[in-house]
Amino acid sequence: MNLTGKWIFEEDFYFGKDFGELVWSQKGTEIEGVLKFTEEIQGDKPFDVELQIQGEINGIQIYFRAVAFEIINAVEDIDYSLDSWEGIINRHGQIVGSSYDEDGICGVFTLTRKV
Repeated sequence: MNLTGKWIFEEDFYFGKDFGELVWSQKGTEIEGVLKFTEEIQGDKPFDVELQIQGEINGIQIYFRAVAFEIINAVEDIDYSLDSWEGIINRHGQIVGSSYDEDGICGVFTLTRKV
């Protein structure tokens, strides 16, 4: 399965949610792209994030990580930690798995191919 294209991104973590779009390309087992999403943390104003990501696919397993970020439309200073994700491609073609950041915050995510 080639992952090149646009994907809808949703993630739940301990005290918030992310939702947005991932656009990536696959060459062999290597993947790279841009993940743009809105982060909603309980008690804070939402802000937008743009991540440069890199990773690899091995069969149905996928691993990717953020290598750079930009905070967009934040009304206050944001202390942001880079994320890593690992998951599997399920029988419905979705990518589901877990995430964690440099501060040890864990979450669960779903990627669904955008039609």
